[in-house]
Amino acid sequence: MKETETNFWTENSHRLEKEKQAAMASVRSFYVFLRNFWHVHATEPYTDNWHIKYLCSELQKLTVDVINKQNKYSDYIINVPPGTTKTSIVSITWPIWIWLIKPSNVMIKTSYSTDLALDANLKANLIFKSDRFQRWFQPYFKQRFGSEIKLIKDNERDFRNNFGGVIYCSSTGGTVTGKHAHILSRDDPISAEQANSKTHREKANRFNDLTLTGRKIDKEYTPTVTVMQRLHLQDPTGHDLRKNKKGQLKHIC
Repeated sequence: MKETETNFWTENSHRLEKEKQAAMASVRSFYVFLRNFWHVHATEPYTDNWHIKYLCSELQKLTVDVINKQNKYSDYIINVPPGTTKTSIVSITWPIWIWLIKPSNVMIKTSYSTDLALDANLKANLIFKSDRFQRWFQPYFKQRFGSEIKLIKDNERDFRNNFGGVIYCSSTGGTVTGKHAHILSRDDPISAEQANSKTHREKANRFNDLTLTGRKIDKEYTPTVTVMQRLHLQDPTGHDLRKNKKGQLKHIC
């Protein structure tokens, strides 16, 4: 074998080993996964900050607890200012990372705006379809779960895999009838402008209390994760905190 051919196979072997190590590090750590796949959906360079690692750690713990049915809290509220990567963490990257741990996971995601909900879902879909994700994780899925993962339904609102996993998005007050999830998420359930309207505040709170709570696969172990900035004393955060009589809500702010 010529020296150039030997070098090619050696370099290729080293590259594959590095990719395997990076893939497994991404499985073990949601934070690492977020960083490794940031470039797939974001136009701006990644800027690290302590809160990103903290939120990733909290969501990873929650994921494991939900899978093992050991979660202490029934709901989570994360209050962070705008521009702190909350949507990238909670609505874009997290749903895809969960499939690495439990590919049959079903998540329903909502936002005050249909356009925002669809945009986050499209970006999550981009991560799944990216060359890196397919190259890094198809061998992993085949080895750990017995089959490669593929989409059997694929549209901007609703995409599903061959293990039964679903990522579905809607808007506050939108259609979720007949759907049930292992995890519910609300990313900005109300806008800054809507927060000034009592009608809109009550609509957002009523949607959570009367609609989303009925979409849980397991009422004891299916959490609702709300991520938003504080906008009003009676916004969804304030509403949920007032209901928290039994201490079953974890508030991160």
